[in-house]
Amino acid sequence: MKSSQQLNGLYFDCLKTLQLLITIIMKAPSIDEEELQLVYQWVDSVPLSRPKRNIARDFSDALLMAEIVHHFIPRLVDIHNYPGTGSVTQKEANWNTLNIKVFKKMGFQLHQDDIQSIVKCEQGAIEKVLRLVQLQITAYLSSPATKMIQSMTSGYTNQRPVVPPSHYKPIIKLGKNLEIVKQQNRTQQANNGIDYYEEVILSKDRQIEELKQTIEIMDLKIKKLEQLLSLKDSKIDALLSGKDQKLRK
Repeated sequence: MKSSQQLNGLYFDCLKTLQLLITIIMKAPSIDEEELQLVYQWVDSVPLSRPKRNIARDFSDALLMAEIVHHFIPRLVDIHNYPGTGSVTQKEANWNTLNIKVFKKMGFQLHQDDIQSIVKCEQGAIEKVLRLVQLQITAYLSSPATKMIQSMTSGYTNQRPVVPPSHYKPIIKLGKNLEIVKQQNRTQQANNGIDYYEEVILSKDRQIEELKQTIEIMDLKIKKLEQLLSLKDSKIDALLSGKDQKLRK
């Protein structure tokens, strides 16, 4: 039979493990040209250690992404964990470190498909992930989750069109023949993006409720074990007391 202190330690260890299960692996959704411009503007607003040349290559080793997160949430990021490199293996290691040590603490993790696309400098891959990370930073800094939705909706509906910064040029430029299609689809794209993150939040809420129920069950079990432990101690005391009385006789 475990002691009460051991049971409490086990309880808190289980609680920490359950909290880690809240983390959701996210695959970065596609973004439209307006969001692309917002991403470039956001990146240009953060001081980075490298001159900006080609966004796909610049971000492929995770160093600049780590610097961006550090700019907004410095306590989560140790920049020394992300050495600049041209090695594909080290790039993957940097991204996996960022995923586990930083993004997981923010309540999400990048999908491995996105990491591989970034490491290979695939067209448009880093922009999608930057947008995802931007939204996750906003959510992390403006909890509870309802503020995240408000932030995203204002980002989609209230932002005025901006000119892409000079450092990074959009990968996709719409021609005149596609402008009408863009206007017709913009609202639907925005709604799809919002629905995606609302579903993520709902999924987290469901997991949290399940974890709460699990913790309550564990708490009841611990209390029962403590009662059994107390009963056992009482019986031992009674037996010892009886032996003492016999010895005295």
